[in-house]
Amino acid sequence: MIATTIARHCLRPVFAGMIRWQETSLSGKFAAATASIMILALAGLTALVADELAEAAVNRFAAGVALYTDSVVAPSVQEIAHQSSISEAKRRELDGLFAPTVIRRPLVSFRIWVGNRILYSNSPEVIGKEFGPSQSRDRAWTGLVASEIDQLDSDDDAPTRAMKLPILEVYAPLREAVTGHIFALAETHEIAADLTTEIRKIKETVWLVFTAVTLGFTSVLVFLLGRGKRENAAFKMRLVGANRRVYQINESHMQRLATELHSGPVQLVGLALLKLDPVREMIAKLDAPTQAKQVEAVRAALDRALEEISTLTETFIPARINTLSIAETIEMAVRRHELKAGVQVNRQIVHLPSHVTFPVKACIYKFILESLRALQDRTGAPTLRAGRHNQLIEVQIQVSSNRLSEAPPPNNQDRWLEILRDEVGSIGGTLSVSSWFETEKYTLQVHVNDLEGLCD
Repeated sequence: MIATTIARHCLRPVFAGMIRWQETSLSGKFAAATASIMILALAGLTALVADELAEAAVNRFAAGVALYTDSVVAPSVQEIAHQSSISEAKRRELDGLFAPTVIRRPLVSFRIWVGNRILYSNSPEVIGKEFGPSQSRDRAWTGLVASEIDQLDSDDDAPTRAMKLPILEVYAPLREAVTGHIFALAETHEIAADLTTEIRKIKETVWLVFTAVTLGFTSVLVFLLGRGKRENAAFKMRLVGANRRVYQINESHMQRLATELHSGPVQLVGLALLKLDPVREMIAKLDAPTQAKQVEAVRAALDRALEEISTLTETFIPARINTLSIAETIEMAVRRHELKAGVQVNRQIVHLPSHVTFPVKACIYKFILESLRALQDRTGAPTLRAGRHNQLIEVQIQVSSNRLSEAPPPNNQDRWLEILRDEVGSIGGTLSVSSWFETEKYTLQVHVNDLEGLCD
């Protein structure tokens, strides 16, 4: 139980981060990926440059030791090239040459190697001893100056290692004056406090430059991303505004068509039906069954035409929603469904803005009617919730009950849903449908900022 609780608390930030990443826009993901790659590349390059500069500083210090041993020490020990020992007088001379006051460096140990044997040292206990080969000595025998700082890992370095100080170890080749042949190696150990400080300052400077470059790059990237978002938002606002104006023009034409249908064909069909009544009475008096059937067929056709016209005009948006608030528009759509379907709709309408554009009200009106019509095959009473949540207007309709029939919903239900989703998307909103066990829910959302910026 405890392990489960700990795992839940540990994984919760991970899941939250994954959700935020999924919700991030494509441009945001691209910017984050680009920034991450660039920062990692810059960090790797910075580490490489810092190491190269630190190595250059070490080599510079080592070059000073190598120059001294080559110009001062090598001429004094030319005899070693032809004999395997060194005289006492020469040892005293070397003690003076390697004295810190003479070399002007804080030396703590110095040796001369022939092969893997120490021929001379300021520590008499190691003179004449042989030790295993090391990479640094092997490099020096090839003619290079080998230097390392704080890497005293050889057996012969134990006394110096015990000092617990930053030590610069340098191996410099000693050459014969005539032939240039390497006959010995000079090894020095010096306290490298100044060098360590210099390396630390070099790395700090490099990483400060890296931090400044990273901050500058990130700032530019954030600025460009923000600018792109603002431009996209402005373009979206213009596009949504244009879509809403086109939508309003189309709805205005549809309203004019509905008015013309009511004032034209509907009136004419109604007048024709009225004129048929005297004809029916006259034919009844004449006892002409054939003519009576023809008149009834005409009357049935006119009734059907009038019904189809009425059904068609029901899909049009009432012109008077231009003067209604969004709450009044929702209430009118709900009452219209209740009168037609004979079903009570539970509703909660709170915190809605008083002024929105006509296309938004028209979309919400259509959404309510079509959603309630799609849910008519449910046994329970539908529930409508409408309100403002942060920067969104949300209208939600749901039913929690079984269907009256096990048959699948008709195909035209998906058709109206696709059409309405496109209409809602054209004004900058979203329409979603979700099902959970016996609950089916339709949700429409529109941004308030878009509404406020585009209100008539």
